[in-house]
Amino acid sequence: MKPSPSGAISALRIPLLWLVFWLAGVTRLAAALLELPSFEPDPAQVAYLQRAITLLNSGTPDHKPTFRLLFYGNSHMTQPWCYELAEELKAFYPNVHFVVTNKALVALENRHFYHSEVADIGPWQPDLVILTSYGAFGDPDLGERNDYIPLYQRLRSLSISDVLVFPPHLNYPGEIAEPWTPPDDPEESLGYLAYYIRLPRWANAAGHCWANIRTPWKQYLIMHDLPVAELLREDHWHVNEDGGDFMRFLLKSFLTPKTFSAPMDPWNNDRVRTATVGSDIHWDGNALDLRFVGNRVDVVYESAPPADAPTFSCTVNGKDPKDVPELYGFDRSSSSYGVTYPMPGVLEAVNEAPLIEETWTLRVNSMDTSTAGATYSLAGSVTGPDGSGSSLETFVSNSRRVRLDPTALTLWLAYVGTLKMPPPGFEISWNAVRRSVSTFVPKPAPAAGRESVETLFLGTPDSVEHRLRLEPLAGTAKGIRAIRVYSPAGAAQIADAGTRLQVELSAESVILSWPAGAGRGTIESANLGSAMEVWAPVAEAAVQVGERFRVAVPIRNVATAYRWRN
Repeated sequence: MKPSPSGAISALRIPLLWLVFWLAGVTRLAAALLELPSFEPDPAQVAYLQRAITLLNSGTPDHKPTFRLLFYGNSHMTQPWCYELAEELKAFYPNVHFVVTNKALVALENRHFYHSEVADIGPWQPDLVILTSYGAFGDPDLGERNDYIPLYQRLRSLSISDVLVFPPHLNYPGEIAEPWTPPDDPEESLGYLAYYIRLPRWANAAGHCWANIRTPWKQYLIMHDLPVAELLREDHWHVNEDGGDFMRFLLKSFLTPKTFSAPMDPWNNDRVRTATVGSDIHWDGNALDLRFVGNRVDVVYESAPPADAPTFSCTVNGKDPKDVPELYGFDRSSSSYGVTYPMPGVLEAVNEAPLIEETWTLRVNSMDTSTAGATYSLAGSVTGPDGSGSSLETFVSNSRRVRLDPTALTLWLAYVGTLKMPPPGFEISWNAVRRSVSTFVPKPAPAAGRESVETLFLGTPDSVEHRLRLEPLAGTAKGIRAIRVYSPAGAAQIADAGTRLQVELSAESVILSWPAGAGRGTIESANLGSAMEVWAPVAEAAVQVGERFRVAVPIRNVATAYRWRN
C-alpha cells in the first residue's frame, strides 16, 4: 500500500516551537518494535560521509584514532536515543576513541542555529555532526530564500566535519499520506517538496549527507497498520522508546563500514593534510619553517618523546599567536532567564575590533511585553563598561569588541516559553577566549595506540597561504612527528616554506649549504647573462657537515644563479 498525495498539504503543519514544553522525564512505555521494513541508505548520500566512515573503520588495536561526534539541532536531539546511538557506535568500533558531546538547543529553529553554531561547532571541531532542525521550508513562496541554506552553508565553513542531516520523524496523522515517490505534481505536496526535493538538494549543495528517515518511518507504520502516535511520547512531539530504537536503527545504518569507489585517507585529503617530519617536511637547521593553507594547525608528537624534548615557540606569519586577532573568539553564553533547558541567552556575539581574553556580561535593565524587547548594558571584565542597547536593534559596543544582532538574543523567546520575566539586574555572561598557544612541549601519547596531538591554533583565514615557524627556545629540536592542517574550504596544504641556501664566499669559491633534513638533492646553476637561462647541475659533489649539506663551487667570471632541487 502506498499513500496518495491527497490531503498532504494540510498534513504538513510547522509547529510553533516555543509552545513545546520540555518533557525530558516523560516517557510512555511501549512494546518492542515489530518487524522493520528493509532499509538501505542511498549510496550517493553515504558518499558525503566518506571521511567519517573511513576514519571510524581505520581503528586497530595498535592505532586508535580519536573521533569527535556532535549531536546538534532542536529538542529531538536531546532525547535518550542520541546517547544510546553513541554507545552503539562505541561498541561497533571498539578500536576508536570516541569523544561525544550534545549541544542541541530547545525551542529554537534554523535562524537561531545559524548564530549558535559559531560558538558551538567552530571551537569544538567535530569529525561528524548529526543534525536535525526546523525552519521556514513550509511556505512554497520562500523558494530558495529560506533559513536552511545559510544554516547548512555556515556549518560547512566552520569545521572539516562530515554532516549527517535527517528530516523530522512523523508527528501528525496526516503525514502518513505524504508520498515518497514523485507525485504527478510535486508542488501539490509540501511534504514531498520539502523532504524529498528541496532539503536534500540544499544539504548536498553544502556537502552534507541527507538521511531520508521519513520513507521507512511511513513504511513501518503502514505495514503494521499503526497510527503515527505509536512511536511518539504523550506530548505527540518527541519519540518514545520505540521511536528512539527505530531512529537509532535508521541512522546507524549510515555509519557502518562501506565500500567507496575511490579510497580516501582520512588524514590526507582536501580538508585535512598531515605532513610527516623527515619525509614530507624537514628541519631547517633547528626549526620547522612551513607554509600552509587552512584555519587550524595541530602538532602530532612522537608517541614517546625524548625526556629532553625542548619547549618550542610558535609563530604565525611572523607573529606570536597571541598577537593574531583572528585567533580569538567567543564561547557559548550562559542561559536566558527562567529556562531549565539548553537556551543560551546570547546565541552569537561578533567582534568588530580585536579581542582580548576576558568575560563579557550583559545586564538586563528592563523588558517590555508590549514590544517584546529588552534593554541592557554591557561590560567586559577588562574592557569595563562598554555601552547600552536594545534587543530590538543591532548593538555595537563602544570598544567595538562586541556586536549583538537582534536575532542573536533569546530573552524574549525564554519569556514566551516560561512566562518568567527576567528581573532587572539579571546577567548573561560569556568569554572571549584565545584559541592558540605560543609555546608547547611534546607530550607522550595518552594511551597505547592513541596519538599525542595538540592544537596550536584555530582561526586563521582559510584558503589563504600562511607561514608557520616552530623552533626550540633552547636545545635541539626533537619530539615532533608530524604537523596537521585543517581546511573547511577543502584547500588544505602544508609544505616546507622553501629550502633556503646559505651562501658564504671565500677567495676562490661560493660555498652553498642547506639543511640535511631536506635531503641531498642537487645544486643547479644558470648564467644570468644569457638570453635564456639554462639550468644545469654543478659538477661538485655535496658533503654533509653536521646537520647541513655543503658544496663549494668555483667562482665564475659571469653572473650566476644557484638553486637547490630535490
